[in-house]
Amino acid sequence: MTGTRSYNWAVPVPLRNRKDCLLKVVGFDSTGEKLASDSSDRPFTIEVARLVSPTGGETLTSGDTVTMTWETHVTRDEVAWTQVMLTRNGGATWSNESTLDGNPKSFNWKVPDVQELKKRCKLRIVLKDSDGKTVGRDASDGYFTIQPSQ
Repeated sequence: MTGTRSYNWAVPVPLRNRKDCLLKVVGFDSTGEKLASDSSDRPFTIEVARLVSPTGGETLTSGDTVTMTWETHVTRDEVAWTQVMLTRNGGATWSNESTLDGNPKSFNWKVPDVQELKKRCKLRIVLKDSDGKTVGRDASDGYFTIQPSQ
């Protein structure tokens, strides 16, 4: 580009959310000599998918039904199915809660039975293409609690 002070940048489509992204611009003269450069003032995130709820901090009760919702931005390939996963131990292990056709962007999830309070729970969505490759994913921002039913 020559003589331009703005540029319509095509945001890349990553396979998962990318945090701490930065842009750098470098200016050169006609001989290739570097004149100046500048970078983003703050890191930014490129989101493929974002779990909207539950996001963390909630206390859920075994047997209740909770509506999960998520947003999806551009993915590299079309989403053929969505996997819903749960961790009860802070992410050490994840269990498959459900497999959904396509990308419905919401799901009525039945909170599983627990015998004791589980304080380090998160839900995760994994978006898959027709070949089973991950094209996007996100998890609850913070932990939620699952308590036994009364």
